[in-house]
Amino acid sequence: MSLVLLSKRKDFQPLKSRSVSLIYVSTIGNFLYFVFLLTNKIISSNYWDYWLNLNQTQKSEGLKSAIWISCEMSQLQVWFCRPMIFFPYVLRALRLRQIWVVHLSQMCSEHGQASSKEPGTFFIKEKNLIYCMYVVLVPLAILCFISAVVPELTLLLPFFNISQCAQTPVYTTYY
Repeated sequence: MSLVLLSKRKDFQPLKSRSVSLIYVSTIGNFLYFVFLLTNKIISSNYWDYWLNLNQTQKSEGLKSAIWISCEMSQLQVWFCRPMIFFPYVLRALRLRQIWVVHLSQMCSEHGQASSKEPGTFFIKEKNLIYCMYVVLVPLAILCFISAVVPELTLLLPFFNISQCAQTPVYTTYY
């Protein structure tokens, strides 16, 4: 709903000056995070039953796949959706700072003060901000999907260890 309202108002102030495409990305990332979180909670609502039934051969494959899907969804939440939510805000803050720097340099030149260096305008253009966002998000998405297929990747990148379900305790039974 908010995306529809945002698209209808995108050409009017103050949204016109606030990088509407970055707001879109952040809103979509927030929705994906919610969907992954909700689905993950539905799948893994009772880990104890999963772990107790893993020794039954007829049930173990479905249960192992449910645990694996839950781990992969957790990895997508942390490594793809969270940067998709927060990184556009960082880019918008950089844009505001760059606008302020350009404004200050113009004010100094109007008052006859010489500046040693002209400020760059790279972060002012929305096209460049979207390019920077792609440079960050596309490698993270590729890593998320490759690590689902090649679990040995987590040995090379130990910080990327969510797919091994490190946060899930393993229950052992002693007889």
